[in-house]
Amino acid sequence: MRIRTSSLVFAAVSLFVVSLFAAPLHAQAPPLNAPIPSWIFPLGQAPTPAEYALLESAINANWQREKARQLEIGPGLGSDFSHIYAVRIRLGALGEAMVVHFANSPECGATGNCPIAVYVPDAKSYRRVIDTGGWGFAVLPSASAVPDLAFYSHVRAGETASAVFHYANGQFTGQDGPACTDEDDSQPVCAAMATALGPAHSTSPAEYEALRSQVEADLKKLSPALVTALPFDQAHAIDIQFVNQMIITAIGWGSCGVNEDCKILIYAHNYGEKNYWLWLNNASGWGVSREWNLLSGGRVVIASKISASQNELTTYIAPPNGRLEDWGPDTHLVPKFCQLVRPKTDHWPAEWNPAAFIAQPVSCSEAP
Repeated sequence: MRIRTSSLVFAAVSLFVVSLFAAPLHAQAPPLNAPIPSWIFPLGQAPTPAEYALLESAINANWQREKARQLEIGPGLGSDFSHIYAVRIRLGALGEAMVVHFANSPECGATGNCPIAVYVPDAKSYRRVIDTGGWGFAVLPSASAVPDLAFYSHVRAGETASAVFHYANGQFTGQDGPACTDEDDSQPVCAAMATALGPAHSTSPAEYEALRSQVEADLKKLSPALVTALPFDQAHAIDIQFVNQMIITAIGWGSCGVNEDCKILIYAHNYGEKNYWLWLNNASGWGVSREWNLLSGGRVVIASKISASQNELTTYIAPPNGRLEDWGPDTHLVPKFCQLVRPKTDHWPAEWNPAAFIAQPVSCSEAP
């Protein structure tokens, strides 16, 4: 894995909207053994179109400065920055940052390794603080006020290379980490690799533009005022692999952070196609997950805040019974069951972990 380092030089929605997005009608309580999802993706981790525009500008500025040198040693980063994927993370004392995966770069390898960079806000733009590569990353604890970052790169079947970046003296410096195998994840860097995997990722700038006209048209159908009250440039969107070639896109307006509810629309489309159909238009929550098994089919789970120490998980299914042949533009998600979850300790866990919660099945119409 190549490692490049660089120096560190680094909307609330109206009450009118709340009334239009009424709480969904709910069905019966879940069975007692309803599983807690293994993961929840906070919508607020996805950049908005407005944030992507600033990121693309900063990326292009770096590329124009470095293009000649980079093209001397390889194919270069490329000029298509509309297919990047970015995710928001917290870097301790440095605040928020964006980890950018250049999925459409000429430098991407056959095994999925692509350029990755980390950008932090800088005045009205972003500044790059890490420039490396791989297929995924993890945030690691550090003795300093800024966490370490690990990046993972495929080497061969069953072996993954790692690189660890540590922040000191105003910049991140990277060094090779341990080689990780399928059999041994006892080393902290390798154990953290599990957090780099998942079926969800932020929507790319190109996908946002493909969605824009459809979303604005659907909002206008609900109420013309929603197009203004929920500006598309302030939306957070994620894509989740659902079943086979089907992708669901969840879009939220608001801060959408952990335990910070926002208004949610959910669309479905087939991989590689741009014909989105609206599956759900009246949800509220902060995070989205999905479940799938051969017996119950596909389900969408939305986490919403009840209190500082309690969430409601609402599970939706695609009727009837989630059968693939019944899904299409006329299919809509319907609520199946709800449960309340609370942490086993006095504090909400920093990372979603089903083992850290106690679940109580309830009727979704019941107040906690």
